[in-house]
Amino acid sequence: MSENKIEPPPMAFNIGDGHAILFAEYKGETAGINEWHRKPDGTWCRGWVAFKGSAWAREFMGVPSFESWDVVQRDPLTLTPSILCRTCGSHGHITNGQWVKA
Repeated sequence: MSENKIEPPPMAFNIGDGHAILFAEYKGETAGINEWHRKPDGTWCRGWVAFKGSAWAREFMGVPSFESWDVVQRDPLTLTPSILCRTCGSHGHITNGQWVKA
């Protein structure tokens, strides 16, 4: 395991270009994904991508800086709009189950 202990768990799906995802449940439904990606220095960074309309999104919608994404299709996963990490600047799309750099 890496020093920063943020690396994705073994059951995470590799979606390419140093990115991995794992679906997350909340109140009995899929609420979004945990998303891991490599920073330029090779260490892992992690983000949360909430699905629009999920119980989680409905509950936290009024929180400042809250964002949620449309699920265009679940399998293979396609989300809109793009995903931008506020920590390290990684930016791209999940399209047809693959990471596409913006």
